[in-house]
Amino acid sequence: MLATIRTALLLTLCALAAFAQTFVRVTDPQNEASIAPGQQGYRGCAWVDYDNDADDDLWVNRNLLYRNDGNGVFVNAQIGIAPQTGLGSGGTWADYDNDGDLDLYISSAPRSALFRNDGNGVFTEVDSGDIGATGHDYRGWSGAWGDYDSDGNVDLIITHPAGFLGNPSIPNLMFHNDGPPSYAFTRVTTGDVVTGLGAYTIGSFADFDLDGDLDFNIGAGPVSSPGTDYFYRNTLRESGTPELIRWTGIELTDQPRDGQNINWIDIENDGDLDCYITNYTAGFANGRANDLYRNDDGIYVRVTEGAIVTDQQVSLGNCWADFDNDGWLDCVVANESGTNKYYHNNGDGTFAGIATAFTVAGSFRCPATADYDNDGDLDLFITANGTAQGFYRNETVNGNHWLKLRLTGTESNRAAIGAVVRVKAEINGELRWQTREVNTQNSFNGHNSLTQHFGLGTSELADSIEIRWPSGLIEHLTSIVSNITLDVTEGETVSSQEPPVIPSEFALSAYPNPFNSATLISYVFPQGVVGQLFITDILGREISRHNLAESRGQLRFEPEDLASGSYWVQLRAGSSSYQSLRLLYLK
Repeated sequence: MLATIRTALLLTLCALAAFAQTFVRVTDPQNEASIAPGQQGYRGCAWVDYDNDADDDLWVNRNLLYRNDGNGVFVNAQIGIAPQTGLGSGGTWADYDNDGDLDLYISSAPRSALFRNDGNGVFTEVDSGDIGATGHDYRGWSGAWGDYDSDGNVDLIITHPAGFLGNPSIPNLMFHNDGPPSYAFTRVTTGDVVTGLGAYTIGSFADFDLDGDLDFNIGAGPVSSPGTDYFYRNTLRESGTPELIRWTGIELTDQPRDGQNINWIDIENDGDLDCYITNYTAGFANGRANDLYRNDDGIYVRVTEGAIVTDQQVSLGNCWADFDNDGWLDCVVANESGTNKYYHNNGDGTFAGIATAFTVAGSFRCPATADYDNDGDLDLFITANGTAQGFYRNETVNGNHWLKLRLTGTESNRAAIGAVVRVKAEINGELRWQTREVNTQNSFNGHNSLTQHFGLGTSELADSIEIRWPSGLIEHLTSIVSNITLDVTEGETVSSQEPPVIPSEFALSAYPNPFNSATLISYVFPQGVVGQLFITDILGREISRHNLAESRGQLRFEPEDLASGSYWVQLRAGSSSYQSLRLLYLK
């Protein structure tokens, strides 16, 4: 009974704390972006540091790129990107030519186009080869960059919503980046993603099974009647050949809905990715509730209780971030009619809907998040029709700590698209891993900042950081102070406002996990300490032991003849055990 009372009290306190979450609509006349009129249609926005000055600038379609001049003041950069006039306009940013600055692809109608960032605020349309717009019918709704073949160059997929951007309808478009020296693109015309015609909305890359290659998914978006969303698994790690194969056969993939924006996030900090899908109308009166599927060791369980899955609304974008820096991912949903919704993560797999977080009503489209004023908490820009569009500054003050990471790839693509970042910190008295992925399409026709943000709650230290680069390299840092921004370059020394502390604790991780053929176990001992690594079955029976010669390293585990199930990895030094990790092997 006492334990039950304590649990109820904790949940009550969490809910009370969440009510303090507030987003304030910014209307500062000095800030040009805050007073720009909202655009009609289904247009997106994205946070990008296009000028490499270490703060996030704001792109808002159409033809609006606002330079962040510091202190939350944005100035129209007056760049030469042609305005788009069609119904849907999505934008996706990445460094496609690996030259150190971010480039833009705009998906729209009557044409879509690639704009190369030449520096100094100059953008040049790339109008040659397969990707050039002249002579091609490239009408699109959304685009997403991702290195699906892990060759160090980002590729591109553009979705076409059949029946929404004029006739005749065309298939989705996929372009392979041929890399240096030309960085030209070859159109891919075979495969599940680009065959057939359907009503598609937002497409996005994500390594949703955490096996080290990028998968893809598209919201069905039929509007007039329910349809199934499109999920594609990448076969690169299994077969050595990159191919996106449609995944069906479970409720997540086969449930009819009006899917719009699909996001993969770790809502429970348990190391796997859960799935949230916003729905529009799909023939249902007054909208349709959104869908959340919890990942239970590879089994996707539909969540049926709580406002986050019972609010019946007309939803488009969903945006996930730790807005109150308490160590748990919260959610903002943009709704076409009424107000946006904020759902606070209670830290136990449930969410509290906070009605007071937003007070402005309107017809909203794309919520995208960044710490644009560099105060450690995440703010929003939300596209909308009319005056509801604009900045929604995070006004929550609770003293919680945070950590941000800016990644630069070397063997991987320069913008580190597809990198998975994990941070371990003590949250509510327990060490927990949080997971983020660098993504170029995680809202409705736009995306969040590429800088990865973590709330640390009351922790003044991040116990461990793990970065899984798209190249396959896994790097670790330990004992990093909070409230700083780390600049991390693949394979090089970390620079930050304060130097990282020399490792003083044990660290253990595995990637991928769960896995179906092999996993790479990474270990760290305190400086000057070496020991042994043991692998056992669930009953503690020893499978193998390894005498380690270095304080940090990696070990490949291939079960081969072992049965599917759970196994344990353990680090030992002398007669003591210091760190354990559960592995899930799925044949």
